[in-house]
Amino acid sequence: MRNLIRAGFIRYMRRVHTIAALLISFGLGVYHTVISVRLIEMNNGESYYHFKTEFTMSIFLMFMAAIVSVLNLGSEFNSGAVRNKLIAGYIKVQIFVSELILSWVYTCIFCFLFYMPFLVVRMQYLTFGNSFGRLLFVLTLITLSIIAVTTITVFICFLIKNHIAAAIFSLMIIVMMVLIRDDVNKYLQKPHYYADITFEDGHVESWQVGNGDNTENKGVRFPEGSTIKYRENPGYVDGAARVLLTVMDEANPYNALNDSSLGISGYRIGVEDTLTDKQKDLLEKEKGNISDKCKREVAYNAGLIVIFSVLGILVFRKRNIK
Repeated sequence: MRNLIRAGFIRYMRRVHTIAALLISFGLGVYHTVISVRLIEMNNGESYYHFKTEFTMSIFLMFMAAIVSVLNLGSEFNSGAVRNKLIAGYIKVQIFVSELILSWVYTCIFCFLFYMPFLVVRMQYLTFGNSFGRLLFVLTLITLSIIAVTTITVFICFLIKNHIAAAIFSLMIIVMMVLIRDDVNKYLQKPHYYADITFEDGHVESWQVGNGDNTENKGVRFPEGSTIKYRENPGYVDGAARVLLTVMDEANPYNALNDSSLGISGYRIGVEDTLTDKQKDLLEKEKGNISDKCKREVAYNAGLIVIFSVLGILVFRKRNIK
């Protein structure tokens, strides 16, 4: 199988669409690096740089990885290369696994080219948690999520004989991931409670509070002299439905791209030194919640990779190659 992978890598590297994808990945990485750091405000006469990730741009890597995988596999089937490998004595499991590994390798190369300029030039701005290990973990999550999409694409290519139809179906799945993520988050972010606040002058305002299982409103300061009455939000999703939506949210590879940006960015250089103890505690709690969610997303994406790899093997073993 090593020969299959080596020969396939060289053959794919010579194709125009692969070269174009490599150049686009690096170009997007340079663009992301240029726009990632902005001087946004002055505080007590001192300038603070704000690091803003644009890791949602990784959606383009998902599309590219899917398209390149479909084009390469389509060429292999249409040119008769797959049939020739079978004639040469390779079994279907070896052929599928070799193509899957090649798709993973090129996906990792795309990710490396995209993030390399950023890591070289902007490393000093990664101040969220001040941890290089956190950065590596987040980049692992991003790469795994894109590999998961690549694995699904390879499975589709071995399932559907028409590579044009496979390409369309693969891109539709990515678009569905984006749409589903937005809808699921909309329901999960609905507040559990509303606080009806009656101000001293008599007027009433409703504030959203508590997106969890209690009415605590940590971090929000109510006006002095006001009276507060809590009421439950009838649109809040709870119970089994919330568990299902949470799994759908965290198992969505596209969602990992959005959460990963929260894992390493969003704060100004040096600003943590100006925070109060309470604000630092809230910040640490937020970091912990993000970290825990990212760990679950790593497990979900790894699970998707295993599931669709096994399904691909089972499907290809029953497929007739003419």
